[in-house]
Amino acid sequence: MAERKATIPSLVIEAWRAAPRVLRRLAIWMWAIGFPVGALLIVADLRGWWDGYQFIPNIAAEVLSGMLTLPIALVIIGQLAEYQVKALERERLHSRFVSTRRQLVTAARITREQIEGVTRDVEASTNEFVRAAKIDDGQLVDPIAANAAAHTLHTQMDGRQWLMYERIMTPLRILGSHLQTLLLERDRDGDLTEETTRFARLWLDLESALAAQHQIMTIGQNLFGQQPALYPRSVAKADRLRDVAVEHVRTIDRLTELCRELEDQAGGEQPALTR
Repeated sequence: MAERKATIPSLVIEAWRAAPRVLRRLAIWMWAIGFPVGALLIVADLRGWWDGYQFIPNIAAEVLSGMLTLPIALVIIGQLAEYQVKALERERLHSRFVSTRRQLVTAARITREQIEGVTRDVEASTNEFVRAAKIDDGQLVDPIAANAAAHTLHTQMDGRQWLMYERIMTPLRILGSHLQTLLLERDRDGDLTEETTRFARLWLDLESALAAQHQIMTIGQNLFGQQPALYPRSVAKADRLRDVAVEHVRTIDRLTELCRELEDQAGGEQPALTR
């Protein structure tokens, strides 16, 4: 749809429509009195009814001028006040936006570092399990080491570990949701900016990765919780456990990657405040 061109008459009409109803009623009332009185004054002046009392038409003209222009002045003052309020709102929104972005950068970095600390232990356990659960001549290479590593992986995937991930992610999720709200509020009077849509996609990816992490940890908790997890000839189950262990590491790496992307995006160049 073609954008409507703004003109002075259209702005005046828009201001009149946006004016309070009581102001429009006052204007109509004053104009209904003012125009007939003005016409009467002109007729009286043309016929010389004032004689030597020129101060009377002068006073009447001042009163009439005020009656005709006061409603317009009130409409203009109302519009200026509205523009000023909107400008203050934009400044406050921009200040909150900048502050939230800075906090999000810090939260994303801290979250990434904490997850990376967990990743090192999980990778070590996974590598040990993959090594011990290799199949040679139809049986496991090292069943004892494989079960020991499986026990460690079960500990790293239990419900308490998931609560730890939720605790680590909570500050980031709170700030991210707040920033997304601010972005939508900033773009509410127009089309969504590229920054808003890019952040929305990134945030959706993060929530999806966190859900995938929860799902794989639940699966792993059930599979690795059986004691013993593997027998010397549990070839099919060894393959299944190996796939789950590797996927567990991948989901953690994905969370780390998305935290880094959030950190980069939130710490990027900030748009200037538009007035």
